[in-house]
Amino acid sequence: VLVKGNSTVTLRPGTYIGGIEVDSNSTVSLEPGEYIVKDGKLHIKSNSTIAGDGVGIYLTGEGATFDFDSNTEVDLSAPISGPLEGLVFFQDRNVPVMETHIINSNSKISFEGTLYFPNGKLEVDSNGLSQGTAPWTKIVARQFELDSNGVLELNSDYDSSNVPVPPGIITSSRSGVTLIE
Repeated sequence: VLVKGNSTVTLRPGTYIGGIEVDSNSTVSLEPGEYIVKDGKLHIKSNSTIAGDGVGIYLTGEGATFDFDSNTEVDLSAPISGPLEGLVFFQDRNVPVMETHIINSNSKISFEGTLYFPNGKLEVDSNGLSQGTAPWTKIVARQFELDSNGVLELNSDYDSSNVPVPPGIITSSRSGVTLIE
């Protein structure tokens, strides 16, 4: 799906084969539900916005990653029930190792829920800023990379959110980073 530049659109839950590309200066609202991005990336280009509450995005197939360009605003919260309960992003466990998800924006980036990339890499780059405006964010990834003044800010105030933490995801009453390996 291609959202042309300078557009305002609403997308519905469903399967998006070949990915979703949002051209510059666009605004995309996601209705609540499950989105399957297959064989392509979720690419939000410069100066665009994507937002939605109760949104779970399942990434599967070749090249199924996300890429948020400069000055992109992202504000997503996970579903509170269903197969993707508590998961903003869930990358298929069978995709190739080290597929890279990129945040290259210095604007508002907010995820309320878990980003799950068991074989993937999350890269916050080039003054990218993942602002901790959501009550909580968990990231499960094979690798993190912070480059060129990239900042990753996460909160852990689980009690102030109605988005549940998925079973098996580590929570702690103390703030901080938990490195498993």
